[in-house]
Amino acid sequence: MVRSLLVLLVLTGVASAQGLGTRPNPQLEGCVIKLVDDIEIPATEPGVLTLLSVREGSMVKAEDVLGTIDDREAQMAKQVASLAWKSAKEKSKDDVEIRYAQAASLVAEADWKRNLGINDATPGAVPLAEVEKSKLEYDRAVLQIEKAGKDLRLAGFEADTKLAEYKAAELAIERRHILAPFDGEVLEVKTKEKEWVNPGDTIVRLARLDLLKVEGYVYLDEFDLAELRGCETLVRVKVGPREVEAAGRVVNINPETRSDGKGFRYMVTAEITNRKENGEWLLLPGLQGTMTINLGTADAAAARGAGD
Repeated sequence: MVRSLLVLLVLTGVASAQGLGTRPNPQLEGCVIKLVDDIEIPATEPGVLTLLSVREGSMVKAEDVLGTIDDREAQMAKQVASLAWKSAKEKSKDDVEIRYAQAASLVAEADWKRNLGINDATPGAVPLAEVEKSKLEYDRAVLQIEKAGKDLRLAGFEADTKLAEYKAAELAIERRHILAPFDGEVLEVKTKEKEWVNPGDTIVRLARLDLLKVEGYVYLDEFDLAELRGCETLVRVKVGPREVEAAGRVVNINPETRSDGKGFRYMVTAEITNRKENGEWLLLPGLQGTMTINLGTADAAAARGAGD
C-alpha cells in the first residue's frame, strides 16, 4: 500500500513537471519596433555655425564633432585667461617680501637690543624716546612678516581664481563644439553652415540603430510579471518579402495595466540587436512583428549580459 502511494506521488510529480515544461512561451503579436536612443542635439551657445561635418545618413562615433559654432572670441578669452593664470601663479610662489621682512626684523631687533644694552651699561645714554622708537620698528618688522605671509596666501587664492577662469574659458570653447553622445546615424540635419544658432536650436537628430526596442502586451491572467522579467526573446518581423529574426532580452515591464475589453494587460519591452546586410539595417523602427518570450531563461540571459 505504501509502495503504491509512493509510486503514485512520483508519477504525479512527473506529470506536473511535464505540464510545466510544455507550457507554451508567450507570443506577442503586433509588437512595434522603436528606437532606444533618439535625440535632438542642440546648440549650447549662440553664434554662427562655422562647421557642419555631417549630413543626413552619416554614421558617427561617440565624441565625433558634428559641428562647430564660431569660437574665435572664446579662443582669445582662453589666451587671456591663460596669461592671467600664469602671472598669478608666479606671484603665488614669490616669497621675496617674506624673506625681506624677516631680514628687516632681525636688523630692527638687533638695533632695539643694542639700545637696551647701552642703557644697561650707561643709564640714560640712549634717550627713552629713541629706545621706544627702535622697539616700534622691531614690532613693525614682525607684523610685516605676518602681512607678507598673508599676501602670499591671498596670491595663492588669486591663482586658484585665475585657474578657474581659465577652465571656464576652456569650457566655453568645448560648448561650441557639438559632439555625438553615442554611436549612431544622423536622421535629420536641422540647420546649415553659416547660419546663426541660439542655445536650444536643434542642429541634428541622431539615433542609434544597432540596438532597438520592441514593445508588446501580455494579459495578466496568462503570465505573471516575474515570469517574464529578464527572459530571452526572439522577434520575427516581415521585411519586404522575407522574415527577419532578432534575438534580445526583456529589459522592462510596465506594471500599469489597461483593459482592452478582453482582460487586463501590461506592456513588455525587450531590447534587440540589429545588424546590417549589404550596408543596410535589417530592422527598421516602425515595423511590427511577433515577439516570443522564452520562459525560464532570465538567469542565463543575465549571465551572458554580465559576461559582456
